[in-house]
Order: sequence, then C-alpha cells, then structure tokens
Amino acid sequence: MITLLVAADVIHEIPDRDGVLRLHPAHPLPAPADVFPLAEEEAAIQRQLRFEAAYEDASYKIIDLFHPDGDRQSELTTSLERLARAIDGDPHDARQAVQLLLNEGDFTASLDITDLPPHKVFRLWCDWTQFDATRIGIHKMTDEGQMEVTLPTDFPGPEGEPAPRK
Repeated sequence: MITLLVAADVIHEIPDRDGVLRLHPAHPLPAPADVFPLAEEEAAIQRQLRFEAAYEDASYKIIDLFHPDGDRQSELTTSLERLARAIDGDPHDARQAVQLLLNEGDFTASLDITDLPPHKVFRLWCDWTQFDATRIGIHKMTDEGQMEVTLPTDFPGPEGEPAPRK
C-alpha cells in the first residue's frame, strides 16, 4: 500500500538526518485525475467535489449573513468586496462561494456574477422554502448531547419514504 501511495505522490519518502526514510504526506494532495486515468465523467465529478470542498465554508458564512439577528432575511444587498471581508477571503473566494450557492438552486442573484467587478453592488436572494426542502439544517445540541437537525423534505426515510422533518 505504501508503494502505491508513494507512486501516486500522496506520500513522500524523505530521509532524515540519519538516512532513515520517513513518510510525509504530500501537501497539497494531488487531484485524482493527476494520479489515475479517469473517465471524463468521473474527472468532472472529482473537479466538482474539489470546488465544493474549497468554497463550502465561505458559502456557509454567506448563508449566515441572511440571518444576522436570528430572523431569516430573504434578500442581501452586497458586493463581492463586502462578501470577501465577511468570509475573511478575497473577491475571487467570494465569487466562487456565491457561485456554489447559485448552483444549488435555492439562491439567485440580480446580476451575473461571473465577470462582475468586485465593487459592483448586487442583490442575492435565498428561497428558504427550497433551502429547507433540499438541505440538512443543524441547529443545536440537545440536553442529551445529540445534535438537533432538520432533514430535507425529500430526504428518504428508512423505508424509502420521506423522513420526518425533525
């Protein structure tokens, strides 16, 4: 297994001061398509997963902006520069995080953000009905130490039927 991981550039064997080979993880890890031959469909899936992993935390921070006082707002007037400050990133990160939200279908924007200048103000809307229907909501820890969650309305239950909402 170690030989495979070394050949895939996932780990490196680097000698220490005494010449003993030590294993060190690669950073950043190579993309699967850089290591193994993938069908184009699988390569596209891998690219999407990497994109989502890179920007999902920033997208959660943007979602949080829609309920600053605990009340859900359906609209946010902002710019990529403002969002960048809110997510502790840059306008590129903000653009990618917004794109991730738009890809889910429960957020819409008043302008095409693809080439939008970072200072340009636009509106971002959240359809909370669709949001709740398609996403798992994590709310708090109960007194018993369990997470309280809201399941999407289309989330299958144990028998393939829609799961209860809470």
